[in-house]
Formats: sequence, structure tokens, C-alpha cells
Amino acid sequence: AAAAWHQPPQEVAPKLAVAQAGGPVTAQRQQLADDLWARGVAEYFEGQQHGNLAQGLHAFEASLKADPGHSERHFFAATLHSMQGHAEEAERGYETAIAAAPTGSDAYLELIMFLEAMGRRDDARAVARRAIRAGANWVNEWQRPPIFTPDLASHAWWDHNHFPWAAELEAAYSTIKAELASLLHARGGKQKRGKGMPTEWTKVGTGGSSCSSAARTMDRQSQM
Repeated sequence: AAAAWHQPPQEVAPKLAVAQAGGPVTAQRQQLADDLWARGVAEYFEGQQHGNLAQGLHAFEASLKADPGHSERHFFAATLHSMQGHAEEAERGYETAIAAAPTGSDAYLELIMFLEAMGRRDDARAVARRAIRAGANWVNEWQRPPIFTPDLASHAWWDHNHFPWAAELEAAYSTIKAELASLLHARGGKQKRGKGMPTEWTKVGTGGSSCSSAARTMDRQSQM
């Protein structure tokens, strides 16, 4: 593939023509697609040095024509089109990336953000519904965070019964309070409002031996 990077244009032109002609994806066309993609990458990085982020797009597009089965390549080319303001090409590229890998999440997310930037919020929500049906991302079309962890519950307030260690921590309240009071007394009075916690109290149990039970409680929690 590296050899294709340095071929002069007259030698690359026939490859571009073959790729653009279409046809069944054979092993030969897969190799052609890889060669063209490698050339596109080389041109892209060369263009970056001169502020031309679109350089290499023709090779990328020809590569995808030769072998359209690479979702991640469609995604990359679509993003370049989006950065260049090529709205139709970008949307088509993201859709093709989704079609090539329906359960992948990245193309759905980028397409949704692209559509929202265009003011097409209903279309963006429709894409979210498709992602949910495909099992690619999210569970609610109205809530589409960029970072999503399936099965991670989200609650505004958690009941202490969800955490086995909560009762032990609550039971240690008087011990923790005594440790704080001891530290404040050692410093000659109450902590001034707005000054934060005593700097000596970096962790429950570090302020005095009387609070070893609280320290053990907090240590167990930190290991969960």
C-alpha cells in the first residue's frame, strides 16, 4: 500500500478510473481500495501542512467506490465533507457508514450533531430512534449524551438502600463528627466559614486515633 503513496498522478489515474467504474468487490478491488486509501491518507497529511483539510478526498472517495464495505472509512470521509461544508456529501457519507455497520454508535452521533447544526431537529431525533432500534446507542430519543453507558441507571436522587455500605457510614456519623471537632479544637477554635476543611484532615481517620472505625469504614467504601 505504501508504494501507492508515491506514484505519480499518471500512474494513479488508471486506478482511480477502475475504482470509479464500480463492480463486484473482488480481492483485487479490495487491494485497489486499500492502495487508494493509503494514497488519500498521505495526501491528507500533506494537505494539513498547508491548511487544506480536503486534500486526499478524491482518493478516499475512489477507495470507497472500489470497496464500500468499510464503515469507519465512510465515517472519516463524511467528517471531512462536513468540515468543508459539503452538506449533501456529509449526510450521505454518515448514512452509508450506518448502513455498513448498523450497530456502531459513532456515525449515528455525528449525523445527529450534523443535523442539529443544520436546524433539522426532527430528522436528528429520527436518527436517534433508528440507533435505539438497532441497539447501537441510547434508550431515549430525547436524551442523546455523547458518552453513553448501556444499563447505567440515572437517578436524580439515590436511596441509601442501593449502597450496602451506607448504613455503616451513617452509623459512624458521631465518630466522624468527633474527629472533626477534635481537629478544630486543636487549631484553637472553630473553622472559619468559607475556609474549607482543615488541611490536616486529608482523609477520615487521619485526624486522630479515636476515629479508627470511621477510617476503616471509608477505606472499605473506597475499595468498592
